[in-house]
Amino acid sequence: MMSLLRALGLATLVLGVILLTGSGGSVQAFDKDKDKDDDDVKEIKAAQKDVLEMVKDVEGGKDISAKAAAIKKKYDELNTVMNVYKPTPKHGIGYLPPGTKPHVGDGLELKIIALGKRMLPKATLQKEKETLIKAGYINLAMAEVARKYVPSKVNKGKGPKDWNGHVDDMKKASQELIAAAKAGDPVKVKDAATNLNSACNNCHSDFRDNP
Repeated sequence: MMSLLRALGLATLVLGVILLTGSGGSVQAFDKDKDKDDDDVKEIKAAQKDVLEMVKDVEGGKDISAKAAAIKKKYDELNTVMNVYKPTPKHGIGYLPPGTKPHVGDGLELKIIALGKRMLPKATLQKEKETLIKAGYINLAMAEVARKYVPSKVNKGKGPKDWNGHVDDMKKASQELIAAAKAGDPVKVKDAATNLNSACNNCHSDFRDNP
């Protein structure tokens, strides 16, 4: 997914910034990036608020297709919405378990990569359980958003069917992450993160050069 995976920075799926916590999202503002003007930052903040509402619906088992479609209509670039994966100083959500303060390198993208590389100790998993579950719900919401941005042009022989296939893989891996976190299973958390990374890498490979 070209825009999806540029933002995700993997080769899979809210500003004051929404801080990811075990009890839910809170909002905290940071200075804007030097490479973004005020309008860019305002748009990113608005997009993340919209996504936060979708995440609540996902947690509640509600259909989010209509809200995802509204996001597509509101924001021309998927990259604007996918900013959620960046660290909090870059106006991303951040991966912040209870007791963790916002810091450079706290991005959700970076956490997903790390989870796929090294298994969390069981005690750490227990501490971060609710934060991991929230991360899974965010990815489920973002997968549905990405589906609305399916490219109209074929790139390197890849088209809508391939795009949606990668989105399906992202969704499945996100569901696996939620289930693994709820079960407190470090092995399955690592496996789910690996699958999520693979979904993103594969989509990136197929669509990163799509005009």
